[in-house]
Order: sequence, then structure tokens, then C-alpha cells
Amino acid sequence: MTPQAQVELTVSFGPTSSPLFRRAVAYARAHASTCAEITPGVWRAAFVLSSDPEPYGRAWRLLQVVGSWRGTELEVAGSPEPTSTVLSMAECARAWLRRKGACRASFAAGPWPKCELCPLYDPGWAAESFAAPPFLAEGTSHLEPPPDYPPGW
Repeated sequence: MTPQAQVELTVSFGPTSSPLFRRAVAYARAHASTCAEITPGVWRAAFVLSSDPEPYGRAWRLLQVVGSWRGTELEVAGSPEPTSTVLSMAECARAWLRRKGACRASFAAGPWPKCELCPLYDPGWAAESFAAPPFLAEGTSHLEPPPDYPPGW
């Protein structure tokens, strides 16, 4: 399997009385793939996330400003998602793209919630990167079993 080609992250925010509202709108208009006022005082910005690290960073920055506002809603590929998960995904994906050009995180116990949202997530890589602990790989531990009671009793 291969990673998804691209995913759209949609950030809807406002109305709010925050003094940062105008700055958030200006930032979204300058950096989002699309940005529009959907009702008076409510804006929707979309970021197309794929193999370019810049949109991840731009989305992450906007979420740092608007993520705590009550009127903020996030969708990844049409699915509503929590702010903390999307922030983690954007930061992680951007870092991997800058370092390796692809996600090369190892998954010792399966993917994290942020990974399942990410367009860089490759189920094939996740399966290959899994390394079972020695006691699971061969069915038994190479260590001696613990005693049934403390020594000296």
C-alpha cells in the first residue's frame, strides 16, 4: 500500500471577539489553498496536504491562533477531528518531510491517532517498521523467569 496522494484540512473559525481574529483571517487568506467568508464573521480555510512541508506548517500556525476558540471546527478529508490530533499530525508530518521526504516513523504498537489522519501514513511501511519485542517474537523470553517468591524466604 502507498500513502494517500493528498488530504484536505479544513479550518472553520469565528465569530469571535478575539483581537487576533483579523490577523487570523489575513493569515488564512495569504496562506491557505482556499479561504472564504462562509457567513458574516465565519471563515473557512482549506489546506491541501501532500508531500510539500509548507502547507503543514501554515496550517499548524493558523491552528495555534484559532484552535482554542469555541467556534473553531476542523475536518480532515471531511471527517471532524480534534485540534490536538491535527496539530500533532501537522507538526510531525512537516518534520518528516523536511528530514526524509516521507514518513519513516516506526510503529512498535500500531499507528497513533495523528498518523491515521496523515496523507504521509503508509500502512505498508507501518507493518514493515513493526519490530516485536524478543519475548513476543519467539514466544518466550530469553531471560530467566522471575522466582515465585523473594529470595531468602
